[in-house]
Amino acid sequence: MNIDIQEQKAKLEAERGKLEEELSHIADKDDRGVWQANQRETNDTEADRQVAAEALSEFEGNLSLVQSLKDQLEDVEEALSNITTNHYGFCVVCGEKISVERLIANPAAKTCQTHMQSQS
Repeated sequence: MNIDIQEQKAKLEAERGKLEEELSHIADKDDRGVWQANQRETNDTEADRQVAAEALSEFEGNLSLVQSLKDQLEDVEEALSNITTNHYGFCVVCGEKISVERLIANPAAKTCQTHMQSQS
């Protein structure tokens, strides 16, 4: 079975849109186009110390989520680039073709089934 590259491209573009939407709720792009986690502004008064603590806790939680979403977005962007350069669907470890089933399940897959654990 062959893979429909245009269908995969459409899936990847939809995934990119979804990831960017999720990121936009908890992060902003800086001047270089890099996503940075948002930090809620707080006052430095006694009554606002609890609010400040909650904001810091929220920011810390968002840092790891932003990094995870950025990593996923990077994989999607790389897969889209590979489609453009006709390198899509090849394992970055061994260079062999990634199975159609794996690409259908994860259009941004970078490795074949054998090497998927080595990239975690």
